[in-house]
Amino acid sequence: MADTVASQIIENGPRRFVIKLTNFSDGTGESNVTKVTAAQLGATAANGLQHAKLRKVEYAVPTGLVQIQWKASTNVDAVILSGTHTLDFSDTQGIQNDAGSGVTGDVTLTTQGFKAVATAASGYTIVLYFIKGIGT
Repeated sequence: MADTVASQIIENGPRRFVIKLTNFSDGTGESNVTKVTAAQLGATAANGLQHAKLRKVEYAVPTGLVQIQWKASTNVDAVILSGTHTLDFSDTQGIQNDAGSGVTGDVTLTTQGFKAVATAASGYTIVLYFIKGIGT
């Protein structure tokens, strides 16, 4: 078996991108899975690949943890999620993609510590809010 995962784009406008991610885990987990692409975030050759910011994260990760990372030669953590909470970075204009060498503009996800359904159901619901068109 494998985890049951889904991605739902809630908004993809000129300034905002919002996506809901869900997982019902059989214990397999996810490793370095691309969940958001640079193109979805409005990145082009003209404006570079670091051209969006993570503004807010709403999440429920009852078991284990989830790493949301900026994809690059060596991925860089944007946020690490565990429990149920809302992280709002609006006061600081959001988290800039600062992945450095080999940055792609993509956003990846990795789970850790997820359990098989038979022992203790694991999974997540995560809503990521990005703002596009922010200069680097």
